[in-house]
Amino acid sequence: MSELKKSEIKGPDAFQARMFRVTNWMLLNKKQVGLVLLPLVLVAAGGFVWQAIIGKIKDSRLKELARIEDQYSSETESAYKKADPAAQASGKIKPDHTASLAAYLQFNKANSGNEEGWLAGLRATNITLDKDQVLSGDLEAALNIVEPVIAKSSASSFHQSMSRLMAMAILEDLKRYDDALKQAATLLGTVNDELKPRILLGKARIEIAKSARDDAKATLNLILEKHGSSDEATKARALMATI
Repeated sequence: MSELKKSEIKGPDAFQARMFRVTNWMLLNKKQVGLVLLPLVLVAAGGFVWQAIIGKIKDSRLKELARIEDQYSSETESAYKKADPAAQASGKIKPDHTASLAAYLQFNKANSGNEEGWLAGLRATNITLDKDQVLSGDLEAALNIVEPVIAKSSASSFHQSMSRLMAMAILEDLKRYDDALKQAATLLGTVNDELKPRILLGKARIEIAKSARDDAKATLNLILEKHGSSDEATKARALMATI
């Protein structure tokens, strides 16, 4: 390699010379440059600001949901303190969750398109069904809460699984067996293997209630073949004996 001359070392290369000319032009034309770059700067800054706003909104939703959950817990604690020792020991205490249920429903309605709203819907569904005697009106009310969660949460596998499981159980209790089986079919196509035996057992139970005994036998056999070591397999054997 030949030795470089001092002029080659200190002198600007083609890129440096080009950058010098660009910089010099920018200094002489600050106004025009500002007009060109300002939208780009605003877009970049807007992206960061938008993310920050979204984060603050989500934090606000989580805080409000936590406040409702504290209200629910407070209702439970209050009922426990008022109960006699025998009821406390047996755990047969039914708190009045009317206020927290209303708060969950209101939050769910105001946030029907996000995860916090879906979670509030699931909580409200649970509270609606948490009674010693669940009437058909309670079942219909619970279904009306959980169905919008199913419709809105298609991008969330967790909320889809939980809401469809609830809907499947509610529809079974309402004797809407075909609709319950549709929920089971959807779940079996989406959930992981750990949940499948539970869903298959529920499906078999619905098929038995529907007097579709051959279908029920096929479903129970599927549990025994594919999930023989699961807890549901033991129940499947017991159910098989009743068909």
